[in-house]
Amino acid sequence: MERLEAIVVGALGRQRFEPGAFFRLCRDLELVEAGKREREWVRLRRRLAEPAVKELGRRVERFEQGRGRVRVRDRKDLILLLLHAPGRLGRLGEGIRGTTRVLKLLFVMLQELGAGRLVCNPYEFRAYRFGPFTAAVYDDLEVLRRAGLVRREQLDADGVPVVERERIDEGFEFNGLTTEFRLTRRGERFARALLADARRRRPDLEPGLAVLKAGLGALPLKALVRYIYERYPEFATESEILKAVLGEEQD
Repeated sequence: MERLEAIVVGALGRQRFEPGAFFRLCRDLELVEAGKREREWVRLRRRLAEPAVKELGRRVERFEQGRGRVRVRDRKDLILLLLHAPGRLGRLGEGIRGTTRVLKLLFVMLQELGAGRLVCNPYEFRAYRFGPFTAAVYDDLEVLRRAGLVRREQLDADGVPVVERERIDEGFEFNGLTTEFRLTRRGERFARALLADARRRRPDLEPGLAVLKAGLGALPLKALVRYIYERYPEFATESEILKAVLGEEQD
């Protein structure tokens, strides 16, 4: 803060004082500091995720080397199973657009398919500003990406990959852009092995995932959120978009 004050004083000393210029300078400095804080937070999250990335990498390597049977045991496995399932076009491994959509589909996957019973650390959702939420999904998607199992692409409104990187809203389109998550080839192989284990332990999970992803997963995001709000009203208590989704009759 002292450094910022020194910059402001120095800048004002070199020009005639104008309130508008002063406020613009303060705004620009705040944006710079906010950007630095965000970069520091990203670096911190990367360091915190490093052990999980290494552990997952070792687990996948053991599978690739044929050492031991793969079992569904970790909550990140549920993301891989969801991404591997067929979607609206009936093809295995269709991508899912937006972190918010991934998160909401995982919520339904746990609530209606009982997928949480397969793992030792299921996601714990709570009511939040946009309905059921857990930050763990964001962290786990990044771990899966860094482990080489999931790739993330930015798409324009026509579904065409965008080369340049843009800062976009997670789940809702922003300036015509959205994100899509898909399995890599390595992720596909590992997900197939996970599915073989899931078939033995929960035979109803595979057909349930196909219905979930091809049905709810193909809905517009607002319609998916509406489905969750109407079916699980206890997770809509903290929502900031409840009226927009369910209509003005909701008080």
